[in-house]
Amino acid sequence: MAIYKRCQQRNLASDWPLSRFDKAVASVNENSFFTLILNTIFARIVQVPLKSESISVATDYFRESAGPALKELTGFKNSRFLVNSTTSRCPMVTLWESEEARTGAETNGFLQEVLIAMKPFFAGAPVIDNYEVAVQVV
Repeated sequence: MAIYKRCQQRNLASDWPLSRFDKAVASVNENSFFTLILNTIFARIVQVPLKSESISVATDYFRESAGPALKELTGFKNSRFLVNSTTSRCPMVTLWESEEARTGAETNGFLQEVLIAMKPFFAGAPVIDNYEVAVQVV
């Protein structure tokens, strides 16, 4: 269990014997309150200001075109298209099973195609950041 081992290495798991940790994970998963990530998940966040008059069209494009296309990519887990209608800021978040899968969506041209298709909706240049997901609550 990757998380338990990392806690042990940092001396945070001294009061958590592995048997207690296993029961806690099983109990949590059975009740579907949240999921502990035992394998690293990789995220990409594309942040862009949208033209205020383009928010609904950009949202429709992501829902109807980019979103379904993402589902076809190997290693894709899920995505979020977030919009702040007051500031017109839009972070687009994608989660990937591996760093290779996340990078693959760049090297195969998918990310560039989406950004080109959405460029008419942008009020500024996108900023792209990559992350490892530390905790996920679902």
